[in-house]
Amino acid sequence: LSRHPMVEYWTSRFCRLLFFCLLVFGSIHALNGVYELDLKMPGKMPSKDEEYLCYGIKVEQPGYITEFIPIAEVSRVHHMIVFGAMINDNAPGSVWRCEGSLGVPSAKILYAWARNAPALKMPNGVGVPISGSSTVNYLILQMHYNLKFIGSVLDYSGVTMKVTSNHPNYVAGVYILYADGSVSIPPKISEFPMNISCAVEENVIIHPFAYRTHAHSLGRIITGYKYRGNKWTLIGKGNPQWPQWFYPVKDKITITRGDTIAAQCIFDSTSRRNTTKIGAHGMDEMCNFYMYYFVELKHLDVLEDFSSCGSSADESLFSQYPADANKPLPPNPVFERQAKMVAERFGPELIDDWLQSLDVAIGQISGIAIDADDNVLIFHRGPRIWDEQSFDLDNMYLQQDKGPIRNDTVLVISPTGKLLKRWGGGLFYMPHGIFVDHKKKLWLTDVALHQVFRFDFESSMEELILGKRFIPGGNLESFCKPAAVAVSKDDLVFVADGYCNSRVMKFSYDGKFLQVIDLYSIQGHRNAFDYMQVVHSLAINDEKQELLVTDRENSRLVIFKFNGTLSGFIKEKHMHGAIYGITYCPKMNVFYVINNQLARETVAPVEIRVFAFESESYRLLYSFKPDNFVCLDYYYNFVVVDFKNTHSIACSLNCSNIYISHGLPNTLLKFNIHAISSPVHVEENADNANLLMESSNELSMFDSHTFYTTIILCMVAAIILAMAVAAVMVGCRVLHRRQGSSSNKDRSNHPLLKNSKWRQGFQPLSTEDIDAVDYTSDDSDDREDLLYSSSQMKKTSDL
Repeated sequence: LSRHPMVEYWTSRFCRLLFFCLLVFGSIHALNGVYELDLKMPGKMPSKDEEYLCYGIKVEQPGYITEFIPIAEVSRVHHMIVFGAMINDNAPGSVWRCEGSLGVPSAKILYAWARNAPALKMPNGVGVPISGSSTVNYLILQMHYNLKFIGSVLDYSGVTMKVTSNHPNYVAGVYILYADGSVSIPPKISEFPMNISCAVEENVIIHPFAYRTHAHSLGRIITGYKYRGNKWTLIGKGNPQWPQWFYPVKDKITITRGDTIAAQCIFDSTSRRNTTKIGAHGMDEMCNFYMYYFVELKHLDVLEDFSSCGSSADESLFSQYPADANKPLPPNPVFERQAKMVAERFGPELIDDWLQSLDVAIGQISGIAIDADDNVLIFHRGPRIWDEQSFDLDNMYLQQDKGPIRNDTVLVISPTGKLLKRWGGGLFYMPHGIFVDHKKKLWLTDVALHQVFRFDFESSMEELILGKRFIPGGNLESFCKPAAVAVSKDDLVFVADGYCNSRVMKFSYDGKFLQVIDLYSIQGHRNAFDYMQVVHSLAINDEKQELLVTDRENSRLVIFKFNGTLSGFIKEKHMHGAIYGITYCPKMNVFYVINNQLARETVAPVEIRVFAFESESYRLLYSFKPDNFVCLDYYYNFVVVDFKNTHSIACSLNCSNIYISHGLPNTLLKFNIHAISSPVHVEENADNANLLMESSNELSMFDSHTFYTTIILCMVAAIILAMAVAAVMVGCRVLHRRQGSSSNKDRSNHPLLKNSKWRQGFQPLSTEDIDAVDYTSDDSDDREDLLYSSSQMKKTSDL
């Protein structure tokens, strides 16, 4: 049947029509496309305290920003600002110092972040224009680093922006009121006001929807008001010692020509002996009130003119300033804890002498694990070495005649370096992976035996063996050099299999085979990277039900769900070479990765570093490496070592200590991460939120031009699809007639025809007027609730 000429004819015709149809639908998808744009430091470190660094990118295509997602943490970054600019004369890809002057003409603020503030979403139907008809051809990131880091830390902090290519009905901009430095703060005053005001000259309707306050350590209260006809209308009131995010404007306000916008900052200088000036450093002060607003798309030019106010205030106006402006907001311990500035320098300290009292000769350390008491377990090979004489071309172990390693291969070491337990002598031939599960069971892999073992942690008694002794294989009962094992809290056992089979094997806790997880079996992935080259290390994220896999020789991480579906890949441009080890710390919601040289000899050497990723979004946060260090080799000689022969990694329960195995000489490095902190994020709790914004109707996200264009394209696509379906039906009828087998079945039972939505066809979007705008993003009710009362918080992204 497959070779019938009519089948081939109509199949070819259908494929051509289908291809063209997909192109049309692809155009619609691109039209409605939302993409992410990263503006991040390209791996830089401050060279001194109180340093401002800037980095810029060119905007390649027109769009509208709908969300700003910060990738920063208060232990590393004091604050950061995103500017939009028409030109940028700095060299592409360069980072320049920008204290005092941005170094870019006519730049305007698009976003600002400080004190662990969360993401900012635009209201529905509102976007920040970039490129195209706007004047934002470049995006500039200004980063203020308060303190120089410890050691060689490279920072990748910045902002991810969600961008739509569709034209919204409304465009947004930032209006900032700021103190210009003409007034200083005298010492020993509990309430010193600083006032700013400007008259509005724009003859359009301006809609404020969010505000942000910014000051340094002396700031206590910052307020912003609209003034007109002896009436004061509150725009926003904030405590600058809290997370400096954009809070939603409480009521719907409109601003236009004839209004005055005023802001006041209250400072407490009782702790200072000298006058404090307005300036860029942490010991200086700032008085900033940011107001995010939107206008109709046709008034795009307003965004250029209505952007800042740095004028001295009309003091006669401030004699009438509302008395409530001086009243502090209620205490909020949650906010105060989240936004607390860090006085300690951030960075890793290498603990050189932590194993000096350990009277044990350590061989090649193939695996590291942490138990429930925060002790470190290492799996090492004693005097045995894995080299080119260890295996033949069929992965058979060639040195069985040497017998198992006589040394104790498992060492349990306290965080202070004290040896607590040792065992494993006479059991293993070529140790590799080690894992301690939630039931205090110890899992081990041996690449020479091609087996996986489970032991009772306390008694060291063997409980389970998977695989065939000394027999490599690729079936469901065998492994080939299994490299690692990891166990979830719901008793799923994952084995990295490993050096030969390019797969992960999933078992039940009692050893029953459940599933093969690889890239071959996943539909839609048929290219050069369909297979994993050396599945070397595993990490478990129980909360997300995800398995993180190091695809060593493909220089990437592969992320699977526990059920075997593919979540995605991480191939970070700053992380080169082979990806050897990974460890996840749920307390901070961060995972650490260690790289090494690729096995291919033709590849140039790469720099070895530890990379820290945020596990919710998989974004790279920072990386570090030690300088040359001194350690004891296998024969107890002190040697100077370069950081280059890394293999495995683990972190302590509180994420502050990181352990890395290093070869030649063989040692276990310990790093203490200073100033590591746990920012908390608002727990979404609609039942308890104060719903200060009542509007729930949404604007249409697209303007009429985009709307009608979409309709036309959809109609064209529908016609083409109908033609394709008709062609197939005619072809099938002809074929059936030629075969003498026509069908009289009732097609009204087809599942597509039973679907009421299918029969309804395209449903156009409705466009509401300005009164129906929902000024809030999805999380703004929670933010406003927390602004006026303490609420429960949830640790979701503790960096």
